[in-house]
Amino acid sequence: SINMAENIFLFVPNIIGYIRVGLAFLACYLWLTHPLTVALIFVISQMVLDDLDGIAARRFDQATIFGGTLDILIDRCSLMIFLMGLCSIYPEYMLVFQLAGYLDVSRMWMRMHSCTLQGQKGIKASSSSPILTFYYSELGLHIFSYGSELFYVALYLLYFSIGPTVTFGSYEVGLWQIFAAVTFPIVCIKQLFNIVILKISCQDIAAIDLAKREKHH
Repeated sequence: SINMAENIFLFVPNIIGYIRVGLAFLACYLWLTHPLTVALIFVISQMVLDDLDGIAARRFDQATIFGGTLDILIDRCSLMIFLMGLCSIYPEYMLVFQLAGYLDVSRMWMRMHSCTLQGQKGIKASSSSPILTFYYSELGLHIFSYGSELFYVALYLLYFSIGPTVTFGSYEVGLWQIFAAVTFPIVCIKQLFNIVILKISCQDIAAIDLAKREKHH
């Protein structure tokens, strides 16, 4: 049993995390029948509540290692659930979604392990790499994380309809088609960032290994 003056598991940002887990299960249940609801749930969980738990952690002085780990885990699991759902409705692109998920989890795992071994406070800690510095800045995270997630949401909605139409001269284009077109370059660039960050993280871990080996020889 855990005996402590404060119950870390009931801190406000962690409760927000539990709500996000519940929303993920609800989205799975509604996946094939309520697309607009599922899209709204995903956006609220991945964008609104994901920011809100950080605000709550700072506001109530409740930033914890458990909370930070929980937040990252929910982010990755929610994205994997969504990608698995896309595999089910777009089986012809299954390999693409599988590779995107594999790359995303690999990048995050190696980045977290690299930061832990280097004694950094978190994945957003300052780095000598300008690529890491930009990607993990507030601007970089919002552009690439939100942009790529909106692309996946647009793909999901396009399975059911093109959305409300917008007229450009003699052409009518669906709103979901516009969202997909605008965010497609962002999701592609994010994959490149994932590859570069994965490489940098692997090199950082290998450097630690080499330093340890030199001490023993």
